Amino acid sequence: MDTTMNQITVSNTPLQRLRTLGPRAAGLLGQSQADQPTAEVAAARLARRQELSRSASYWNDHSPSGLAQRRKDCNDLFESLRTQQQQHRLRVPLMVMCVHALLDRTIELARHKNKGVSQKTKSLRKERTELLLRDLKAVGFNMYESTPMELRGRHIRKLVQAWVDASDGRDPGYPVHVMAKSTILNVFSQVRWLMEAIGRKNEVAAIAHYVDDSRRVRVDPRAQRDKSWSGNGIDIQAVIQSIAKRNSRLATAVKAAHLFGLRISEALMFNPATDIAEDGSVFGLPPGEMAIAVMRGAKGGRRRAFIELSPDRRREALDLKAHWIEQYGQEPKRLQQIRGGLALGPARDRLYSLLVAQGIARSNGVVFHGLRAERMLDDAAMLGVPVKVRPGVVKRPIAQQDLVAAQRYMVEVAGHSDVTKARAYYGQITDPDGSSKCRKSPVIINGTMKMKGRALVLGGASIKVMAETLGISSSAGYKLFGHGELKALKAMRPRRAPSTEVTPKCCATSSEPPNSR
Repeated sequence: MDTTMNQITVSNTPLQRLRTLGPRAAGLLGQSQADQPTAEVAAARLARRQELSRSASYWNDHSPSGLAQRRKDCNDLFESLRTQQQQHRLRVPLMVMCVHALLDRTIELARHKNKGVSQKTKSLRKERTELLLRDLKAVGFNMYESTPMELRGRHIRKLVQAWVDASDGRDPGYPVHVMAKSTILNVFSQVRWLMEAIGRKNEVAAIAHYVDDSRRVRVDPRAQRDKSWSGNGIDIQAVIQSIAKRNSRLATAVKAAHLFGLRISEALMFNPATDIAEDGSVFGLPPGEMAIAVMRGAKGGRRRAFIELSPDRRREALDLKAHWIEQYGQEPKRLQQIRGGLALGPARDRLYSLLVAQGIARSNGVVFHGLRAERMLDDAAMLGVPVKVRPGVVKRPIAQQDLVAAQRYMVEVAGHSDVTKARAYYGQITDPDGSSKCRKSPVIINGTMKMKGRALVLGGASIKVMAETLGISSSAGYKLFGHGELKALKAMRPRRAPSTEVTPKCCATSSEPPNSR
């Protein structure tokens, strides 16, 4: 590192350096020449994407004609499965056969998107669907020998009410699973997926229609407390030293996660020798600045790199790299592969067991992910962003332009594309005195938010509903699109057939209007 860079580092504050660097301070990494696929692999990937696109255009078609065609096709499929079960005297329940047949055809497709889903989403769909069938039987609807076409709104209403009562600590009267509200919403999304897949989208309404008060199923994504390790009385350095006595490689992973805000898979696959560079130009960032790259284990394959603005973390990162090279050399190996280490899954389990021995467990309100909150909150204090979960740390207000740049830098360091995701780590942005009057986070229009808003508008949502779903104000919702684009999107909405009911069938039996709060 030359003398000029040291002078710049000492003379400029992190916020001033962020103003100078601008959007170049962090960003996604493209594929290197070594990572470019061969012609055969590229052709196979292209064919796979085209196949997914064709399949998604069928299963995500929610026009009246598309829904009618899927109802007919699913009826034929289920009747053939019923005949197969009777002829071969299969002991597998008919509902399980039908759901598995649907999963085989749709498990790799995302809802409302022409793309595939991760392996975790596939496994969750199977687990949630099996939980749905078990709880249906628990509330008195034994539908194992029925088909999904026989699932009605009354079944869903009774099931959701039992779930919400159990979540609120009330006695639902049935032995259903006790789940958190966020888990209930996740399982309910599988119900919506199932009904959409069989062409009976109008049989299920929004989850708020099934409870007496919509606040009982409302989840606030903003952090209400400090989720970091230090905020919960955990001595991070003591934990790292204790783990190092049992496994030095896993201790290095914890230290990397603490310094750079890595997820556990990213930390276990982080290589300080190659992923810490004293010159950012190695990763396509401004030269003369120390940069960190997350090359492996990133969620969704979103590899990223960022300039380290904190002088203390820069020194610790260089020490970590020097210690790693001294101990293991320059070989580009992942942490869990060094010296006969474990594979990713067993290494993760081993690290969790060591953390539980140190009191890092969900039952104690502290998890490994708290190290990401630690990095996010430290960056907020370093860049002068006052947050609710740590009042009084920042003494002076921050300009709106600096706030936008600081938020964008923090979420890109964490590997997110949506600025609103940062609220899960630091909650609301407050006044410097920590008063309850909170400032609204600036709305930064990006491709992900605009894509979600376009899908909601095309699905029939109003601007108000779309804004509430995205967590922004109605005025910001209108700013996502120009007047001409919004008018064109509304014109592209599928027209309702004359015989289509206005209200969902599941709500037709209710004499009172649903709670719209």
